[in-house]
Amino acid sequence: MKRITLFIISFILAYSYPIYILKAQRDVASVDELIESTKNDTTRVHVLLKLSKEYQSTAEPKGLDYGVNALVLANKMHYTKGIALANNNLGDFYWYKYDFESSELYYNEGFKLFKSLNDSAGIAEGYRNIGWIFYNRKEFIEALESHRNSLAINKQLQLKKQIGQNYNDVAICYKNLKLYDSALTNYFKALDIQNNLGNKNELSAVYENIGETYDEMNEQKLAIENTFLALKYAKAVNNKQYMTDIYSKLSNLYKKEENYDLAIDYIKLSTKAARQMDDKNMIKDNYKSLSELYALQKRFDKALYYNKLSSILLDSVHDEANARLETEMEQTNNLQNKLLAIKNLEKDKEITEQKLLQGKKIKLYLSGFGVIVAFFAVFLMRSNKQREKLNHYALKVHRLG
Repeated sequence: MKRITLFIISFILAYSYPIYILKAQRDVASVDELIESTKNDTTRVHVLLKLSKEYQSTAEPKGLDYGVNALVLANKMHYTKGIALANNNLGDFYWYKYDFESSELYYNEGFKLFKSLNDSAGIAEGYRNIGWIFYNRKEFIEALESHRNSLAINKQLQLKKQIGQNYNDVAICYKNLKLYDSALTNYFKALDIQNNLGNKNELSAVYENIGETYDEMNEQKLAIENTFLALKYAKAVNNKQYMTDIYSKLSNLYKKEENYDLAIDYIKLSTKAARQMDDKNMIKDNYKSLSELYALQKRFDKALYYNKLSSILLDSVHDEANARLETEMEQTNNLQNKLLAIKNLEKDKEITEQKLLQGKKIKLYLSGFGVIVAFFAVFLMRSNKQREKLNHYALKVHRLG
């Protein structure tokens, strides 16, 4: 039932959301042109999934648009692997949107489909996704087990990038279980693999995690060193999202060192990067941090100034959230009406199909009855002929007697 509901909702969304113009570093003028240039439906599914991933971490509507279209197309052509991949993709989208309930629903559906296909790589990815669901629930032992399952399969498949990700995931679980030595051992394994592959985004993430681990261990010098290495690789690929977060962490590390000037410098750099991404939540939090840092320096005029800015942004964020909630409620209402219409159509279709089936059964029964009647008619005709022959013979005998 959940699978049918997911498909119906996905179908509605696919035709409710507009197709956006694809920008940035692409030579293709629009998504329409890219899709039209791809004649094979299976390839189209993968193109849509790739487009969706471009906007995944920012939770932009474009990402959902492409992902839903991929799911609809895969369902239309009964492409099971494509349906599984699209479910995983939508699970990722909702994960980055912090809608963990929807994320879990799609992850579980994808995992189930990969198991039905006996697709080892897909099953490994499924275990990883389920591991993050457990992690979000703070069920770290269960999360660790899922990530280990994913790691074991990827080792058999010799998928280096995925193995590196698995080691990082396992390490995060150990860190949250306060098993820091085990965490660092797995982080360093992840570093070796990602360094050999030259994956700078992954290297940035792992070094940032190592910095957090050393911070929890009160090894401040090592925490700062590794966080700077994370920043180095984030800058190398111009990953604004990572940079925003890393600058903020450097600010907190220097705050612990009571080096408030450097803490202020780095929180301002974080704010600058956040503005480039239009991340108002991060800007709001950074203004609050600036207010606290200036208060620690007893520069109360600036502390008050940034506190007011944070409050203003808080109201703005709330207003936007309320407006978005109203829009989503309206969309949900429209979806429910469309769902009801589709269910009514499906019900009418089901009634029609039942009538057709009953008609076929009646025809079949009549045909069978006709065959039986014909059989008995032939039987009776033969019996009558036989009886006539016997009567004729009897008459002959009587006459002779």
